[in-house]
Amino acid sequence: MCLALESCYLRSSPGRSPQISCLSGI
Repeated sequence: MCLALESCYLRSSPGRSPQISCLSGI
């Protein structure tokens, strides 16, 4: 789970449900 929504974005994959990916922290 991302605590900072600013560093996260909603990523939708084909055939899959939208997921929240972290841009930072990796």
